[in-house]
Amino acid sequence: MFGEILAGAVVTETVFGLDGLGQLAQQAVASQDVAVLQAIILISVSGFVSIGFASEIIQPLLDPRIGRNARQRKY
Repeated sequence: MFGEILAGAVVTETVFGLDGLGQLAQQAVASQDVAVLQAIILISVSGFVSIGFASEIIQPLLDPRIGRNARQRKY
């Protein structure tokens, strides 16, 4: 999945002429710069984990069926 997102970033940046992580990753792979690739992966993974954690926290607030006592209820 990460590869697809990175490829999408490269295509988007190329089409719109933007400089970003996709282009930086492409240059790092071409020059075999491992430290830059590790930093890009760390930033990307941190973003995915943060978004996942935030969705886990926000979901019970938006859906009353999910909550602290959801497993104790008997329908």
